[in-house]
Amino acid sequence: SMVEEFTELKSKFGIPRRSKILTQEGDLEDIDLVQNSRNVIVVTRGGYIKRMPLKTFENQGRGTRGKKGTSNGSNDASDDEVIHCFSCNDHDTLLMT
Repeated sequence: SMVEEFTELKSKFGIPRRSKILTQEGDLEDIDLVQNSRNVIVVTRGGYIKRMPLKTFENQGRGTRGKKGTSNGSNDASDDEVIHCFSCNDHDTLLMT
């Protein structure tokens, strides 16, 4: 049976743990596992919100129209109007009014 096999493996290969598990002060929170990178937040009049990494915004040449990063598929041009555009970090808390 499996119990006998595991008992045999334990007696054959079982040795005490050589590494020590130490407790540290303060536990890891979920936020500690998220990289704190720079982002751009774009909010349109129609309520569309988009978060993009800051490095996706490349320098544009003179006379260019820029990237179309705020299109939400709506045909109404007033809904596409950007009302807020700001940069922040992933760990920042934002309050929009």
